[in-house]
Amino acid sequence: MTGAHTLVLGEFATAHGSVEAITSLRQKGFQELELHSPYPVPEAYEALGLKRSPMPLIMLAGGLTGTVSAVLLQWFCNAYDYPIIIGGKPLFSWPAYIPICFELTVLFASLSGFFGLWAILGLPRPYHPVFEAPHFGSASNDAFWVSITTEENELEVARAKAALESLGAHKVDTVRSEAGE
Repeated sequence: MTGAHTLVLGEFATAHGSVEAITSLRQKGFQELELHSPYPVPEAYEALGLKRSPMPLIMLAGGLTGTVSAVLLQWFCNAYDYPIIIGGKPLFSWPAYIPICFELTVLFASLSGFFGLWAILGLPRPYHPVFEAPHFGSASNDAFWVSITTEENELEVARAKAALESLGAHKVDTVRSEAGE
């Protein structure tokens, strides 16, 4: 969605109720849904239609880059740029490279995981429009909030509110969001 939009938030008492609400909302045609909960709800992943995380591939790529760069660096230094034969060992002696390869694999994988997660989540993001909802603080304690992103249209907002209320939401709030928030 581009431009301004409205978030319609509904509070549910249980995780099961919020997952059922998400499933029903998707069947009613709402696509941009989010669940805000005090703890992870694995059942919600399928209900929200979330895709598989790209983090394992990002970290694998980082780890392989670390391994390859460690081997190339050690080969360049020991066998190409400044070759020294010590004790009759070959110039490219891979068993001696294992500790550095391991260290750079772990370093590159962890750094790519850290910065990859920031990129995927759009961090740092100190502000989200849902924080403007009057009762949203309960999402960090004991309540489950389902949010629907709708266009700036009274009819769509009213439809989303009615859908949340019909599914048993205790409180329904709306929050206006500008572009880019």
